Amino acid sequence: MDCRIVEVEAGSEVHASLRRGRLTASHAGDWIASPGSDRFRDYRELVVKNLLGYEEEELAGPYIAQAKAMDPLARDAYTYKTSQKLTPDLMLIHPQLHFLSGTPDGVWIPDRDGLIKISNKASLTTYQNTVRKLEETGEVEAKYRPQLQCLMLITGLHRVDFVNYFHDEESSVRKIHIFPVARDQDLIDIIEEQAIIFMTDCYKRAARYSNSGNENE
Repeated sequence: MDCRIVEVEAGSEVHASLRRGRLTASHAGDWIASPGSDRFRDYRELVVKNLLGYEEEELAGPYIAQAKAMDPLARDAYTYKTSQKLTPDLMLIHPQLHFLSGTPDGVWIPDRDGLIKISNKASLTTYQNTVRKLEETGEVEAKYRPQLQCLMLITGLHRVDFVNYFHDEESSVRKIHIFPVARDQDLIDIIEEQAIIFMTDCYKRAARYSNSGNENE
């Protein structure tokens, strides 16, 4: 991978501190959204506050707890199915745009030449419907595309494995579906261009606030 690689425990305070003041791949859909949208403005506010030194954190939804419980199982299932070992504890930073980062759910080891994004499903029906739609359309859900392409922008990779996973502890049912997502250079160009514009604006807003004390200027 053509990027800076930082070994850090995902979800740790050190990891959180490294994310602050950087754009993260999981928010790529926010900075390419309409500037008038809530998601665009909310993310801009978060980044500006982080640049100013506030330790603002993203709101943790219920999916965070689910990911902590299910992601290790999904990685084990992926390794079992593909024989490819993974590590979750790597943060990736763009080689030139140092404000742009991503933390995939797993990076291939030992060569670090591939990565995965996990989507845990709450029910078997949801899993089955998602897999069926993937196979019918040949595309992942729109909400995941910016994040996946941003990870390829950061790393220079031409593919990310999108992993749908379901595990029911009571019945011991386990399902995994691996879908390789190819590089979309047109979308990557948009993500990169808008990342520069968005971050430049965040820097300017942070500077104005430092000088005037008015964050909303």
